Amino acid sequence: MMIVWILSLELAELLEENNMSFELSEAKKQIAEMQKAIDGFGRSL
Repeated sequence: MMIVWILSLELAELLEENNMSFELSEAKKQIAEMQKAIDGFGRSL
């Protein structure tokens, strides 16, 4: 779980450095969806 979050943060930072605001917002949406999926999976255990 933590590994996914760290990779997502690094991806967001990379996009931010390249000043791709649209791609960054899309990445943030995907990260939020991943977190929801991870949370749901964690609750089902």
